[in-house]
Amino acid sequence: MRPPVSDTLHLTLLIQTTMAAVSQANATGNCSVLHDLAAPSFQPANPTHKLSQIFAGLRTSGVDITPVILFKPILSAPPAFNADGMLHLAGYYDTEPRNVVFEMLSTLVGAKWRLYGIAVNTRDAAPRTAQRP
Repeated sequence: MRPPVSDTLHLTLLIQTTMAAVSQANATGNCSVLHDLAAPSFQPANPTHKLSQIFAGLRTSGVDITPVILFKPILSAPPAFNADGMLHLAGYYDTEPRNVVFEMLSTLVGAKWRLYGIAVNTRDAAPRTAQRP
């Protein structure tokens, strides 16, 4: 039996925990925490040096994604399961001047969802409409 995915709190915790690990890896160049939080099946295919290479572009761009942990993630589609039973989450953070965009796959290990795949990038934020005083 899969844990429920309709629980917004648990989904938000899953996303925020993962993004905090990506942020720390981005800031330090050390991906060991991100690696260790991932599913055992993810780890052999993605050793820490490979994760460091994967996120090198984000790191060298100078983008600090740390502030996203203070924002609520916005899902761009409802949580879904792929053919292998993995939980797919995609969304963004409404940050300025750039949104932080994510897509992740999690797999059930015991009773917990653990990271199986992730992509993080940025995009230009949509222009805000002027607000009245």
